[in-house]
Amino acid sequence: MLDENVIKQEKLVLSEKMYGKETTMKNLMRKSLVTVFVVGTALASVASAGTEFSKTVTFKTTKPAPDGFDAWTFFWKVPTIDAESRLDYTVLRPDGNEYYSRADIAKLKIPPGTQNESGFQPGLFGGDPAVFYNKDIRFVFRVTKGNIVFDPNTKYFFTFYKGGFKGTLIKTIKADIESSVGHKSLDANSIFSKTVTFKTAEPAPDGFDAWEFFWTAPTINPAAQFDYVVLQPDGNEHCRYDLSKYKGKMRSDFKQGFAGGNPAVFYNKDIRFSVRVTKGDMLFDANDKSSFTFYKGGFKGTVIESIDAVMESQ
Repeated sequence: MLDENVIKQEKLVLSEKMYGKETTMKNLMRKSLVTVFVVGTALASVASAGTEFSKTVTFKTTKPAPDGFDAWTFFWKVPTIDAESRLDYTVLRPDGNEYYSRADIAKLKIPPGTQNESGFQPGLFGGDPAVFYNKDIRFVFRVTKGNIVFDPNTKYFFTFYKGGFKGTLIKTIKADIESSVGHKSLDANSIFSKTVTFKTAEPAPDGFDAWEFFWTAPTINPAAQFDYVVLQPDGNEHCRYDLSKYKGKMRSDFKQGFAGGNPAVFYNKDIRFSVRVTKGDMLFDANDKSSFTFYKGGFKGTVIESIDAVMESQ
C-alpha cells in the first residue's frame, strides 16, 4: 500500500502540469506535506467576478506587519469544504482593495488538512509589499457552496523576509481568524476602471445604531455606471448600492434592517466607503466636504458624533 504522502505527491505532480509550478517542503511542518503555491498570473484577480459566495473566513495578523520586508508568506492548512464547492482566496490591502486573488483552489485536488505556504513578492505575485508596512494583513477564504471548516488545532502564521524568500527572516507573526460569516460576493458583477475610497478621519464612536455618510457624486463618463461598497474592518462587505441614476449631493443612510448589517462592527474602528466606476475616470470636487454622522436611537435620535471623511485612496 502506498504511503499517504506519496499519494499526495503524485496528485501534486498532476496539478503542476495543469496549474503551474509547485514545490514541496517536507520538513517545515512535521507529519504533513507542505505545498508552496507558485502559480501563473493568468489565474490571479479572477477569484470573485460574477460569483456568489456562501461563506467567508478571514485570517488577520495578530499584530501589524513589520516594515522593510520585500517578500512574505502565509502558512495555512487546506480546509474542509463541500465536494461541489469552489474555494478562492483574496489578500486585501489595508484600504480594503484587492492585493491578490487566487481562484478555484479546489481544482488542485489537495486533500483537506494539507499544510500550505502562499508566498508573495513583486514580480511573482502581489504588488508592492510596502502597502502592508506597519499595517494588518487580511487573508480571505471564500466558498461557493456550504460551509468552510479550518482545523482549529493548526497554527496559522505569516513570515516576512528581506532579500527575497532565501534572504533574512525578519519576523514571524501569528494569524487568527478575525471573522467567519455567510454572505454574497465581495465584488459586484462588473469590471471597475477606478475606485475612490473615503475613510473616517478618526475611528467611529461606539454605541451608535444608525449612521450616515454625506458626500457629492463624482463627475463620470456618461456611458459609465457607478456604485458604492462599504467595507467592514475585516474587509468583508457591509453594504453595496447601485448609484448610476444619482447626481449631486448625496446622503447614504445605514441602519440594521434598513441598509447594512450590525453597526457594532465599526465601534472604535475606521469606516471605508468605496465608490467605483465601470468606465473611464471619476472626478470628485476638491472643494466639497464629506463627513460621517452617528446616531443613537435611529436617524431621528441623538447625534453622538460627526467625523470628517478623508480620501484614502484613488
